This record gives sequence, structure tokens and C-alpha cells, in this order.
Amino acid sequence: MQNAFANIFTSLNRFDERSALKTWMHRIVVNEALMLMRKTHRLRKEPIDKLLPIFDENGCHIEADWAAFKLL
Repeated sequence: MQNAFANIFTSLNRFDERSALKTWMHRIVVNEALMLMRKTHRLRKEPIDKLLPIFDENGCHIEADWAAFKLL
């Protein structure tokens, strides 16, 4: 919200009155929110451990065994 307010303040000289001031300010706030969402989505990291296969001490794939067990 603070970034949006700062952006509105620094961009007031570019407001050309083609729309209402409220509409123009709303668009800036929405754009800032979308940029924040994109940034946090880009920075989100998933641990690789969830993606690696799991093996027991005999070298058997544990998840495959569990899937077979569930079919019984």
C-alpha cells in the first residue's frame, strides 16, 4: 500500500484527466498488488526433497510399494 501511495504521489503530474482521479488511483493500487504477487510467486522456493524419489535400505522405491499396498 505504501508503494502504491508513493507511486500515486510521484505520478500525479502524469494524470491527464481522461478518467476520474479515483479510477486512476485504483488502477495504480491494483498494479502494485499484482506486481507484489508476481514477485512473491517468483521468490517462492520449494524444497527439492519432495520431488526426489524415496528408497528404503534395500533400494526399493517406497512410494511404489505404498501404491501397490493401497491397491490390495
